[in-house]
Amino acid sequence: KPEEAIPLHDKSVKLARQLFDKPSLAARLGNLGNSYVVKGDYAKATQHFIEAVALYEELGRKPEVALRTGIIGNLYAEMGRNESKDELAFKLFHQALDYYGRAMKLMQELGDKASEAEVIRSIGHVLMDAGQLEDAAEYLNVAQQMFEALGLKKQAARSRQTLQRLIEYLEQQTSQK
Repeated sequence: KPEEAIPLHDKSVKLARQLFDKPSLAARLGNLGNSYVVKGDYAKATQHFIEAVALYEELGRKPEVALRTGIIGNLYAEMGRNESKDELAFKLFHQALDYYGRAMKLMQELGDKASEAEVIRSIGHVLMDAGQLEDAAEYLNVAQQMFEALGLKKQAARSRQTLQRLIEYLEQQTSQK
C-alpha cells in the first residue's frame, strides 16, 4: 500500500537526515523509492535511488551502488516504454542505457557475472524498444551465452526465447522487402 508506506518512509528519511546517518539514509531512500515504484511514479522513485547511489558511493559500498544503478536503468527504461512521444522516449532509453553501462562496469569489477548478464539482457530489451533490433539481438545472444555458462537455465531460456522471436521478426521483415 504505497499511499500508506510513502509518508512513513518519508518520515524515516527525514529522521536519518537529522541523525546524519548516511548508511540508514541510503537504505531508507531505497525503501521510499521502492514505494514510489509500486505506486507507478518512476520519476520520483528515480530521484530517491539517485540520491541513494550517491550516498553508497560516498560510503564505498560498490555492490549497493551497482544494484541501485541497475535499478535506475530499469526505471528509465520503464519511463521510456510508457512515453508516447518518440523523442522523449529516446532520451529516456538513452538514460537507461547509460545507467546500465555504469551498472555493468561495476558488476564486472565485482565479478558478479549473473547480475552482469541480467544487465546485458536488459540492454537488449531497451535496444528492442528503441528499434535497434540487430544490436538488441547481439546483446540478447551474449546474455544467453553468459547465463548458460553460469548454469542459469531458466534465465538462459528466457533470453533464448526473446532472441528467437526477434530473429523470426527480423527474418520476416527481410523476406517482405
